[in-house]
Amino acid sequence: MTPYVPKPLTSGAKADGRFGKQDFVYLSDEDVYRCPAGERLTWRYTNIEAGLTLHRYWSSNCAGCALKEQCTPGKERRVRRWEHEAVIDAMRPTFPGKASPSARRRDRLRPSPR
Repeated sequence: MTPYVPKPLTSGAKADGRFGKQDFVYLSDEDVYRCPAGERLTWRYTNIEAGLTLHRYWSSNCAGCALKEQCTPGKERRVRRWEHEAVIDAMRPTFPGKASPSARRRDRLRPSPR
């Protein structure tokens, strides 16, 4: 059996027409995020919210960015990373997504009613 773990998308940015967290690439060897404009968002601090250890990243160059309107209404775009997010990232390539809808729906395993 292969477990499939979807990565939750909790940001409302995509719904507002802005870049979502999935548009930012985490570079584990440097412990930074690369934004859609190519800037590096560096680690700033770590805190605990609801029992989860979260790391915060941002760049000081957002104010002059040509893509700022597509990214954030705030002073800078901040990205949170859970301390164990690498586990979810490692599973992501195996998640079937739209290629295999039956893997996403539990009720497909049940016989259809007659």
